[in-house]
Amino acid sequence: SFRHLAALPNLQRLTVRFCHLGDEILRHIGQCAALREVDLIYNKFTDSGLEHLRNLKELEKVDFDYIGEHRELVNELLRKQKPRAKKK
Repeated sequence: SFRHLAALPNLQRLTVRFCHLGDEILRHIGQCAALREVDLIYNKFTDSGLEHLRNLKELEKVDFDYIGEHRELVNELLRKQKPRAKKK
């Protein structure tokens, strides 16, 4: 189980590849508030599962198989994130 992910408040990058996981993992990933990058290649999700990523205000990058099927939702998830302050 991935319940322990919520106990990692500073987790910024997560890679979980080739695990054949579904929407259940997204519920746990959505609790990692500091997450910026998620790589979930070779797992399959639905739009309903991806909705759990809306909690990730710092999210900058999402990568998974079949992303084209969910492109509109993924773009929405990434666009809604807080704009970063420009470095001087």
